[in-house]
Amino acid sequence: MSFALGRRLSRCLLAILAAASLLYLYFCEGSFRASQLAGSGTFEDQVRATELEPSNGDYWRQLGEILLFRQNDASASLEAFHRATELNARDADAWLGTAYALQVLDRSDAERDALAHALAAEPRRLEVIWQAANLFAVLNDHEAVMEQVCVLLAHDRARSFKVLDLVSRTFPNVTDVKCPGEEAAR
Repeated sequence: MSFALGRRLSRCLLAILAAASLLYLYFCEGSFRASQLAGSGTFEDQVRATELEPSNGDYWRQLGEILLFRQNDASASLEAFHRATELNARDADAWLGTAYALQVLDRSDAERDALAHALAAEPRRLEVIWQAANLFAVLNDHEAVMEQVCVLLAHDRARSFKVLDLVSRTFPNVTDVKCPGEEAAR
């Protein structure tokens, strides 16, 4: 009798384990499929990835980049970037994408706000600082450009010639350009 009970119990446990495994595979398959789609780089696959994993901010940012840079649809990209920043406010690339879309839409105040968010999200990432400096230059915000340029000159030697080129294009009289603390060093 105990042998039959043990057999039933093991069959029941095996059935529960099989059901749990199938549920796990069902839910993981969606994430795996979304990851595969997002990696393809096509618009249709990226849309499908956001449908499969709507809570993944990276997929929304990638969709925004495709919409902005390949489809030339700044308004639609802004919606995707907005969703990405809602899901992950610390994604500086999503904030930079937002700033680029806002630049195309000629919304400079909102662009400045997006740049502030990008710099706050990753204040030490030199690529973020470089892109922000260039976007501030387009906005003709000399003070913000200078702030970013000073950081880049101090910490990004590989990009120093590009930074100096940006300075020469942004400021008519380069000799007037001074970074904070430069006076004390002289």
